[in-house]
Amino acid sequence: MLTFFVLRGKGIKNKQEYALLVNGLEKQFVKKKMKNYEKTITVEAKHKRQTQQEMNELQRDMKYQVDEERADTKSKLAMKKDVIQSSNESI
Repeated sequence: MLTFFVLRGKGIKNKQEYALLVNGLEKQFVKKKMKNYEKTITVEAKHKRQTQQEMNELQRDMKYQVDEERADTKSKLAMKKDVIQSSNESI
């Protein structure tokens, strides 16, 4: 209904002009959505890389840890893997 009022003010004379205008509006909407998706994917990819780096550090630290610390580190690694899996699904 809102589209009708917006289009009416533009002096639409026939169906072809109306269709072209609607297509143009839809195109703008899709472009905006795509930009938002690209931004989201970029953020998720950055978060994934950061989490992977944290995992690598934890794995390096495990070499020097006692058994109790290793169990804690393994738990942290499992959580980080879940975060990476979630990022992959989001991307």
